[in-house]
Amino acid sequence: ATAATTATAAAASTASASTTPFYFTTAAVVIPAVTGSVSFLSSGVIIYVIVRSRIYSTYHRIMLGTSIADCVASLAIALTTLPMPKDVIYPFATRSFGNIATCEAQGLAYAIGNTFLLYMSFLLNVFYLCTLTRWFRLKEGRFQWFVELPLFVASLLISFLLPLVYFTREVMNPSPNDTFCSIYSYPQGCSRDTNPLCRGDVGIREKFAKAYVPTMIIIFTTLLVTMILIVLSFHLNERVLRKRTTTARNFHSLTTTNVSPDNGSDSGSGNGSPVDGGGGVVGGGVVGDSFTRGARMDDITTMPHTFRRAQETKRVVTRQAIMYILAFFFSHGFSVLSYVDLRSRNF
Repeated sequence: ATAATTATAAAASTASASTTPFYFTTAAVVIPAVTGSVSFLSSGVIIYVIVRSRIYSTYHRIMLGTSIADCVASLAIALTTLPMPKDVIYPFATRSFGNIATCEAQGLAYAIGNTFLLYMSFLLNVFYLCTLTRWFRLKEGRFQWFVELPLFVASLLISFLLPLVYFTREVMNPSPNDTFCSIYSYPQGCSRDTNPLCRGDVGIREKFAKAYVPTMIIIFTTLLVTMILIVLSFHLNERVLRKRTTTARNFHSLTTTNVSPDNGSDSGSGNGSPVDGGGGVVGGGVVGDSFTRGARMDDITTMPHTFRRAQETKRVVTRQAIMYILAFFFSHGFSVLSYVDLRSRNF
C-alpha cells in the first residue's frame, strides 16, 4: 500500500515542471493501480500461508495483522479513481463510476488500513527489540500478555476511531494530489463559511499532517533504535564467543602440553600415589585429568563452529537491518515528505 503511494509521490515530484499536473495523467493512475494490486495479492498470499500453516506465534500474529491491513489499504489504492463520483470536478485521465458514498468508503478503507499497518509495523519493531536484544530477552508468553495485547488493542482502537472521526466531518473526498479518495476538502481550499456545498473545511489536510508526520517520525525512530540495538547485541555476543573460543583453545593447549603420554599424569607431579594427590589415580592424575579433558572437549570441538556461526549471523543480521531501514524509508519517506510539503501551504 505504501509502495503505491510512494511511487506516485516520487513520480509527481519529477513531473512538477510539467504543464499538466501529474495526478491528472494516465501514469498517475496506472502506477498505484499496478503496485496496489501487487501489494494486495502479495499480502493475500501471506495470509493464506499463515492460516494454512496454523502456526500462530507472536511473530505470525503480527504478520497476519500487518497483511490484513495492507490488503485493505492496497485495495483502496488499486481502485484509483473508480469509486469517485461520476461528476468529479478534477480532470483525471480515467473515468469514475461511483458517488459520494463509494468515495467515502474508499477513503475510510485506506485510512483504517494504512493506520493499522503503521501501528503493526511499530509492534513488530517492539517485538524484535524485546526478543532479539540481549538487554530484554522476554519470553513469548510474557511478551504476549504484557506487550503485544495492550499495544494491539491500542492500535486497533486508534486505527478505527481516528479515521471515523474524520469520516463524520465529511473529509473523505477526491483530491487533486491523490488518485484515490482521501482526507481533503472538496472542492480544494473551500470553506463552509463561504461555500455551503463544501465538504470538509480549509486546512483539514494540514491538520491531518500534524498528526501523521510526528507518528511516522516516532515509528522510524523506533525502527532505527531497534535495528541498532539488535546489531549491537549480536556483535557483543560474537565478541563473547570469540573470547570463550580463545580460552578453550588455550586450555586445551595447556592440558595437552602438561599431560604425560605414558600414564596420563601431570609432568613433575610426584610418584603417582593414589593418596598423595600428586598426580596419581585419584588426586588429579589419570581420573582427574581425564574428567577435566572430557568436560572441556565439547567446548573445544563446538566453540569454533559456534563462533563461525555467530560471525555469519552477525553479518546477516546487519545486512537485514540495513535493508529493513531502507525499505521502510523508501516505502514511507516520499509520502512523509509530500505531507511536509503540503503542510507548508494553505489548503
